[in-house]
Amino acid sequence: MLRDADRRRFAAKVIAASAGACWRWSGSHFSTGYPAFWLDGQNRGGHRVMFELVHGWSPPLVMHSCDTRGCVNPRHLLPGTPLANQSDMWAKGRGAWGEHHTNHKLTADQVRVMRAAAARGQASVRALAHAHGMTPEGVRAAISGKTWRHLAP
Repeated sequence: MLRDADRRRFAAKVIAASAGACWRWSGSHFSTGYPAFWLDGQNRGGHRVMFELVHGWSPPLVMHSCDTRGCVNPRHLLPGTPLANQSDMWAKGRGAWGEHHTNHKLTADQVRVMRAAAARGQASVRALAHAHGMTPEGVRAAISGKTWRHLAP
């Protein structure tokens, strides 16, 4: 738990607004945009420190209901897990998918053509994989909707 001096130092970096608004962090930030607070010889997430101050425990992950990385308003901070955080991200449409994903190999049009060819039996998965420079597993994932699930058939 934080010592009194650490609590004062932490509080001095919080710019509190109204109860419902985001509270900004005036201290340093990680390159990801999350608040950074030096504590016990290491940088810790300011939002995580705030959660621990208010609730007395630290969950595996602290999520922001406001989706503002720099916010430290305890009313906006929720305990979470990596799975809950990922589900929240997808539910709010913030996940990278399809052509927006850094590692995409196909375009939406290519996926549509592959699905149509596979549905009509015009091309095998192996042939489609060869034609697009992919593995059969990657083609199966695109055709089945495991990847590119947002794309209407």
